[in-house]
Amino acid sequence: MTVIPLQLGPRPDEPGPPISQGPQSYSHEVTARLTDDAAVIVAKYPEARSALLPLLHLVQAEDGYLTPAGIAFCAERLALSPAEVTAVATFYSMYRRTPTGDYLVGVCTNTLCAVMGGASDNCAAQKAIPAGVRYPSSACTRCSSGSSDDRGWGYRAMMAAASALSRSVTSAA
Repeated sequence: MTVIPLQLGPRPDEPGPPISQGPQSYSHEVTARLTDDAAVIVAKYPEARSALLPLLHLVQAEDGYLTPAGIAFCAERLALSPAEVTAVATFYSMYRRTPTGDYLVGVCTNTLCAVMGGASDNCAAQKAIPAGVRYPSSACTRCSSGSSDDRGWGYRAMMAAASALSRSVTSAA
């Protein structure tokens, strides 16, 4: 039998606990507002815990990324432990665990999106974003030279965002 050593811990690109930055608690005003919004969200589900993903989106929208305050808020509203909420939040890549810049460009690269041109859209986005700006995606492995005319609104919207980012970074320099 071969023994494979397995080291558990945080991802190598994330120092410290998975969700530790940001406020530890919300003010009474923010809590009251989020509680009202959360009640509307939770009411849509037959079981409260089913509302966890939308509540994580709610607190991410409040802070720009997931914070200990947001995790605690979700846990309290759904009668879950902070560890359960954190486990779900760290499983999905759509939840940001660190502060994000002014722009976040995302390109779908799953199988269906790849068939529809997602891989070349990803390459185009990487080329359109100015040097020095972090693009949170895997490296471009294959780029096609298809024209933007054969792609849908998603490609044009993504390129418009990349172009706006390019202009704002250039004008700030």
